[in-house]
Amino acid sequence: MGSKPSSLADEVAIIVDQVDQVRGMIFWSPLYWESIELLARDEVTRAIFYAQPELCKLDYLKYKTKASMVPEMTRFVT
Repeated sequence: MGSKPSSLADEVAIIVDQVDQVRGMIFWSPLYWESIELLARDEVTRAIFYAQPELCKLDYLKYKTKASMVPEMTRFVT
């Protein structure tokens, strides 16, 4: 991945960017948020995620988090 991020915020920004690029990821779903939190807190899981082929990343995150891909729309309800 190149040089190490200079701060935790930089590292989390990289994680968010990587999750955003996962093919088939549904933004704002519980899977999206759980994936970011999982990868931010677990260095080994993050390394395995980065090593996965692009087509396997979504399945890996589903397997690790067991989270739903149904978007949470509650914040849009008034």
